[in-house]
Amino acid sequence: MANHFIVRWFAIRRNDFSTSKVTAKKTPTTTNKIVKSLDDIVIIKAMLSRFGLASIIAKHIVTERDRGRPSHGELVEVLVINRLSSPKPLYNVECWAHEHCVADLYGYPAEKFNDDRIRRTLDKLWEYEETILDECALKIATEFGVPFDELLYALTSIYFEGNYASEEELVRLGYSRDQKPDKKQVNLGLTVTRSGNIPILGKVLSGNTGDPSTVKANIESLRKLLSKKSYLRITDGIMINPENIHIMEQDQLGFWAHIKLTLIF
Repeated sequence: MANHFIVRWFAIRRNDFSTSKVTAKKTPTTTNKIVKSLDDIVIIKAMLSRFGLASIIAKHIVTERDRGRPSHGELVEVLVINRLSSPKPLYNVECWAHEHCVADLYGYPAEKFNDDRIRRTLDKLWEYEETILDECALKIATEFGVPFDELLYALTSIYFEGNYASEEELVRLGYSRDQKPDKKQVNLGLTVTRSGNIPILGKVLSGNTGDPSTVKANIESLRKLLSKKSYLRITDGIMINPENIHIMEQDQLGFWAHIKLTLIF
């Protein structure tokens, strides 16, 4: 299938769009051709429709009844399409939606994808972010038959430039994986499947959170999320201590990690 699709709209004179009937014999005197690019947007939209992203979001976020504007789920789909196709800042999504036929595909005027509307959707999404992400991850894993026998768990971090208030809950100084100990950061705890590298559980953590302290909460979250009771945990050696080993043994979990041993003779 070609990577690019061109959709042409031919607009005859403005009065031809009125409610009056146009006879077959009438020939337009002017023709305006508007060319809009679909690129890979139509393929991504079809994949999202099959996946049911908008439906998943609709289960958690209720959209006010208004047929003249997209639902929260549709707006999130548009943001995903934008990110995968041609990323734009939020204030420019409206223009992009018009130029790339997104508005036409969803059946709403391009101005309905403005940044104020997107902001309200993201505010709503934040309240149910983890639940929606978990459900999406499980849907993908189930759709493609990804096994949950072996799961990888690790922490990474994102550092920030600039000043942040000392009372900020998440952005704090901590162990810097970027070798920037003077920069405040946020830690991310991520669980992915070894087969397919599908993220099934993510957690935003304070920048000063220690790796070993996250193991118990991660195991409890996975226990609620997965129907499978036993799996192999693949993780960093720093997370392996007597307390965490005991927790994993209680849950009958196997684990694999690179551990440095000190031999004393």
